[in-house]
Amino acid sequence: MKQWIKTEKTAPVNSSGGETSQRLFNSNIKIIYKSITSLLNWKIRAILNAVLQERQKLLNVET
Repeated sequence: MKQWIKTEKTAPVNSSGGETSQRLFNSNIKIIYKSITSLLNWKIRAILNAVLQERQKLLNVET
């Protein structure tokens, strides 16, 4: 009788085909990565704009 070992590192495998679920898992990771990086870019841009606005206010006060 064969024993099946469950591995924790791979995505869940369907009985129909393991490759498709692995590919779906990889594409989901890519989507999550892209959304996180776009959110971070948006936050960084917002912070930079705020810093530039404060700098402009200070420059206007000095002149």
